[in-house]
Amino acid sequence: MNERVLVTGAAGFLGQHLLSLLENHQGKLWGTYLKGVPVQRLSFVDYVPLNVLRKESVRELFNQVRPDWVFHLAAMTIPRQSWKDIEGTFEANVRGTLNILDAARLQKERPRIFFASTIQVYGQSFYAPGALDEEAILWPGSPYAASKAVAELAILDYVRRFEIDALIGRFANSIGQGQPAALVFPEWCAQIASFERGLRPADLCTGNLEVQRDFLHARDTARAMLSIMRKGRRGQVYNVASGKTEKLKAYAEYLLRKARVKVQLKPASSGKFKTEPRSMAINIKKLKRLGWKPKSRVETGLDELLQEWRRQKAG
Repeated sequence: MNERVLVTGAAGFLGQHLLSLLENHQGKLWGTYLKGVPVQRLSFVDYVPLNVLRKESVRELFNQVRPDWVFHLAAMTIPRQSWKDIEGTFEANVRGTLNILDAARLQKERPRIFFASTIQVYGQSFYAPGALDEEAILWPGSPYAASKAVAELAILDYVRRFEIDALIGRFANSIGQGQPAALVFPEWCAQIASFERGLRPADLCTGNLEVQRDFLHARDTARAMLSIMRKGRRGQVYNVASGKTEKLKAYAEYLLRKARVKVQLKPASSGKFKTEPRSMAINIKKLKRLGWKPKSRVETGLDELLQEWRRQKAG
């Protein structure tokens, strides 16, 4: 492997896991980040500040780097925060993607592009029975999911009109060290870490624990990205998930067993979450045909998150 690899959003959760996986890559590695955002720098990566909304800056970077592979991960990624900034979410996730596509189109030797999307683009389709494959109807239920669906359509349009070599991965919930604090499992782990220090009553406040979701360790998500980039077909979409669903209650109870103090579960009333699909089951046969399968346990990711929050509280 001697490809020149560019990862946008390298300071983000999945960007860090992907670059760590590429440590022994024989080609050159670049990672982009927004100015002012903390970056845990890896010695084998060249880091470059970049705002993907600035078209000329994106073009200049592509001209300098001349990447063979581009993993486009830079995005606004927290669904519930997207309701507070709908316009900003679409700007980052759609216009930013268009700028990446346009820069690639202008290259003499065009790169292969991987776009990080989400299974949340299926939205209301999860109310249908069975596990959803890549042909399921896109019916997003949040500005975040809608922006990713629009970006996907833009990518497929560039594939058709300009013969851009691009692929799409629709991610289920990834978990592991470095996950944003605004998401469910880091939030729970932060609460438990505070209980252990005696900072608050040991009541773990959660949402509806009866819903079933698909979780995947971030290392497996990163491995899936590489498999799709290496073996996937141009213009194709691949679901990236474990292929199994589990109730959130099972993971909450696992964390309670790991806690160093006795913790009580305080789930919110399920009536507050009537709009949520009970299950979000995903078919991953297409990804498995590339030779990929998950290797890490979700519980390993929970252990990593809990230890991370314990260290932060200790500091």
